Amino acid sequence: CLHPWHGSTLTKTTTTARPAPIPGKERYRLRPDANAEIMQEHNLLSTPQITHERQAKLSYSWLNARISTEQLKLLHQGSLRMIIILGISLSGVILLLWNSINTSLVLPIAAWLATLGLLRQALASGFLREAQDTKPDGHQKWLLYFCMSTALSGASFAAAILLLMPFSTFMDLAATQLLLTIALLSSAVLFSCYLPAFICFSLPSLLPVSLSLWMNPVPQTDIWAFIQVILLGVVLYCALYAHRFSLKSLERRFRNQALSDLLSDENRKVRDTQKELEETHAGLEQMVTERTRELSETTEALKNSEHRLSQALDASRLGFWDWDMENEQIYHSHFKELFGYDTEKLSGFKGHLEPLIHTADAPRVRKAIIAHLRHKTDQYRARYRILHANGSWVWVEDSGQVVEWNDKGRASRMLGTRRDISLEMEHERQTRLALTLFQSTSEAIFVLNARFRFVAINKAFKELTGYSNDDIINKTIADFQADAGNEELYNQIGSSLIEQGRYEGELIERRKDGDTYPIWIQISSVRDQGGRITHYVGMFRDLTEYKQTEERLTYLANFDPLTGLANRNRFRERLYEAIAYADAKQQSFALITIDLDRFKQINESLGHEVGDDLLQQVSRRLMQHTSHAHSVARLAADEFSLIIDNNPSQKAISALGETIVQAVSMPYRINDHELIIGASIGVTLFPDNARELQTLISQADMAMAQAKYLGGNNLQFYNKNLQSASKERIALETSLRKAIFNGELETYYQPKMTLAGDTITKAEALVRWNHPEEGLITPGRFISIAEESSLINDIGEFVM
Repeated sequence: CLHPWHGSTLTKTTTTARPAPIPGKERYRLRPDANAEIMQEHNLLSTPQITHERQAKLSYSWLNARISTEQLKLLHQGSLRMIIILGISLSGVILLLWNSINTSLVLPIAAWLATLGLLRQALASGFLREAQDTKPDGHQKWLLYFCMSTALSGASFAAAILLLMPFSTFMDLAATQLLLTIALLSSAVLFSCYLPAFICFSLPSLLPVSLSLWMNPVPQTDIWAFIQVILLGVVLYCALYAHRFSLKSLERRFRNQALSDLLSDENRKVRDTQKELEETHAGLEQMVTERTRELSETTEALKNSEHRLSQALDASRLGFWDWDMENEQIYHSHFKELFGYDTEKLSGFKGHLEPLIHTADAPRVRKAIIAHLRHKTDQYRARYRILHANGSWVWVEDSGQVVEWNDKGRASRMLGTRRDISLEMEHERQTRLALTLFQSTSEAIFVLNARFRFVAINKAFKELTGYSNDDIINKTIADFQADAGNEELYNQIGSSLIEQGRYEGELIERRKDGDTYPIWIQISSVRDQGGRITHYVGMFRDLTEYKQTEERLTYLANFDPLTGLANRNRFRERLYEAIAYADAKQQSFALITIDLDRFKQINESLGHEVGDDLLQQVSRRLMQHTSHAHSVARLAADEFSLIIDNNPSQKAISALGETIVQAVSMPYRINDHELIIGASIGVTLFPDNARELQTLISQADMAMAQAKYLGGNNLQFYNKNLQSASKERIALETSLRKAIFNGELETYYQPKMTLAGDTITKAEALVRWNHPEEGLITPGRFISIAEESSLINDIGEFVM
């Protein structure tokens, strides 16, 4: 960037005469080498006073835009003067040579030149209207338009000469040369700020005429053509020099203007100070005049002034101190109000304060005083903590200056002020805490100005989005929207912030690498004391993990994680949907329940990993052979269920059941184990058997239990007889549990004899159930129930 004020920083000098200088009576001077540095340095930004706005003003694009704008203004102004000059010159030549020119073309040529002048004036008006808003690339467009119109003007001027001038006499040639000379000189002067404009006019206006003269058979016309070419070269050289001078002038002008902007603040301060001094001086003169007229009134006014000053110091809580360094006496005002102590006069500036100053601040105070006394600083200034009379620490700021020196050159008197800055320091502390929180929080935080442009982002924002400060700052929030069609959504957000003061919701955003991600965003508006919105503060968090967790939980709530089939909850929803659909369409469907035979023994003997692998293979076989099923689910450890819709027949269901039994019964190879299981299948039909969900499930379970009772590896349809048999089995299971607990089981030993020795060598234990009501029950009725209900282990323990 260009920085014309680099090296021209204002240096502030103060005099150290006795008595002390009047506050505000400083002198400002510009270093002698400032102008040289301004012209030499273009890319330094080390001056602390340079703001971002001024840096933008000194950028190359800004400087080029300003120069282009000024060039266009000068060109359009010169174009108007050019039209006037050429119009007057051409009119004079036409009147002078009226008898020798082709007068029939005067009016058409005049009309065309007038039209061309109006078009150029319209072009100038259009540019001036848009000059303030035109961007740098817009200036190039206007320059191109001007050069094109200028070339057209030059060609039209040459055409007018060629059509009007016969070139038959010396007078004709002289007049032509005069017109071309006037045109070249005026364009060189008026278009010198932009050399291409001069070339675009001079070449089309002179070359056709010169070429025509060169080819004209009239004697000596080629000499005139040669003269015109020489004239063009001379004028072009002069125009080039004038163009360079004009560019340097414009560049120097705008750089000086930028320097003037930089110094404006200091000049304003100087003017304000001068104004205050003038007002003070006028007041003093008036006071002296009043004192001269009447001493009593002057004395009274002085007392009133002193009283007002005391009240002002009381109101501002600003303490004044006067240190007599030779006598080690110091005067304090408002010492009790500031620090709670009663004394107002204490001996020694440092001696009476040192016990009260915080030990961490005392070295800094001592260093500041010594630096000022040794002329290293123009003013003594220090911030430190003093112990208040109530035991708390009070932050104070001292500002002072040596105002008197003794004959040995040592400071003898020092004046200054002391004010309580505890509130300011607390605000600074809170600001630092807020900044620390802003940068260290895991939530992405951003700050927008009133026009929704980013002004600040924290570290979490950069890490989450991948954007840096350079990518974000001064960009609008809509520049980073994931979908270009979300303009309406962002308009709603803006309306909500303006009307309600906040917005909260879920958005889809895009990272710098192009990935989209969901966020939960909260934005609040910040208003000033007048109620106007000044900023927007927002924060958001990435919902990607939350969405993934939510999807995982939804999946686990509806599907079996081991097999990927629908679980019991999801299956009940699908069964309910199937009932509603079939009832509405007057259709039927079959509910099939499958229980794996001997799975429990395999799972307990070979382990859960083998059992899980077996279940996965079974589920794959089921899906392979039941692809047309409405739904396939795993309801329990070894229990599966199917819904076959679209009016299936019993024959088709029986065929499907046989296919399932054959598929499930095929051997499984797992970890060097060859496993064989069976499938007990129960089927119920809707609406033949039931129309309610729970009833259908119970009926399918009873049919499946009947298949298992019959030895497994078969399919059974539900019928009404199964319900009574099921109730009988449940009652028998309940009685068997009580029988084991009550000791109703009896063991009978059947002897085993050898034929050779005719002796009893062993005995076989046989269990019988001595039922209190039914009598002796054989194992054939209760052993299968004991195996299904896990009571077989208890019976084995009883026998042992």
